Amino acid sequence: MSALALSIPKGLWVLVTGATGFVAGHVIRQLLQRGYKVRGTVRDTEKASRLIDDHFKSYAEKGDLELVEVPDMAVDGALDEAVKAVTAVAHVAASTDFDPNPNNNVPHAVAGDESILKSTTRENSVKRFVFTSSIMAVALPLASNDVRGDRNTWNDVAVEAAWAPPPYEQTH
Repeated sequence: MSALALSIPKGLWVLVTGATGFVAGHVIRQLLQRGYKVRGTVRDTEKASRLIDDHFKSYAEKGDLELVEVPDMAVDGALDEAVKAVTAVAHVAASTDFDPNPNNNVPHAVAGDESILKSTTRENSVKRFVFTSSIMAVALPLASNDVRGDRNTWNDVAVEAAWAPPPYEQTH
């Protein structure tokens, strides 16, 4: 037996949310190179066609990569079709609403996360779910900051700053 036992056999489908994003692009490449099939969510398949044309054409031609349009993943049920017959989900998408008012953007971001979780629980084929985030969820990354995080570590400073009273500005 190899030193690395795979929890998901190669050749099965993995859903990657936010396929046009920087991190998702790398996740997709790694999955395809390791022999998985990838279904990526995008807000607009026509606008996202460059993802396939410029980066993954050979995989798409073999049927190992497909894109599915999900205009607003915060809508309950928006991802139900996307999760059909996938074995794993890599939730990489993040809200790209740059509205500095947390009363507008935080609920939408949470609704998107809840939506993918609900869709996943309704699909029996899903065996694994990976939720990605940012170092900002744990701590402010400073050169002098030796941060060690675990499941109980949260960036309370960023939470306080995000929910600080108005005026709301881009740096808020």
